[in-house]
Amino acid sequence: ACDNCRRRKVKCDGVRPSCNKCIQLRIQCAYQPRNQKRKQRQGYIEKLENRLLEMERLLRTQTEAANAAAAVAAVATDPNMATQFAQMSGVSDTTSLMHQAMLGIMQDYNAPPADLDLRLASPKVHGIQSVIFLGIFEYAQGRASTAWVYMGMATRMAQSLKLHRLDDPALASRRQEEPEDWVAQETKRRTWWVCYLADRTGAMAAGVPSAIDSRDIAVSL
Repeated sequence: ACDNCRRRKVKCDGVRPSCNKCIQLRIQCAYQPRNQKRKQRQGYIEKLENRLLEMERLLRTQTEAANAAAAVAAVATDPNMATQFAQMSGVSDTTSLMHQAMLGIMQDYNAPPADLDLRLASPKVHGIQSVIFLGIFEYAQGRASTAWVYMGMATRMAQSLKLHRLDDPALASRRQEEPEDWVAQETKRRTWWVCYLADRTGAMAAGVPSAIDSRDIAVSL
């Protein structure tokens, strides 16, 4: 599409040197160079990736202690699990937090089948964060397709908790539970926005449609 049609958000026939819309409107028709388009798209992706890294850092600061405690509980209740991850811990110092996240979520779902079904039907925020960390780890290891699956799981879990409608006044008026403190609310908001940014970045990288409809979001930044 030419620059004018793109700005006006109308269909362009792409005829050069002047499309039919510009001829009808008697205005100058211009096309943006392809290499400039690529640069703009790359810059947008880099900006999203930087925001994702920043939100990941904030989430790590808030959840590191909780994940570490969950890891200790998991090791105490399942020696085999502890042995397996102890062997993995020598791979890289950068994976230690990821091991804690994996141990934490495995401890959460280390239960009889009936109880597991109940837990999967009622995801918790720290469980969503653990799945997000798994996705980030897979992405860092170059396994983008696996990372995409994990991020999709995290997004669906977040949507099931209505994190994407956290600041919707209509839903807030129907909630029966006691009001949460600011830290708990902000943790939920940041968890959702990590899911959103991961979905957008992954969709652009994979060339597939986004799984999240922005019109359905009611969460403050």
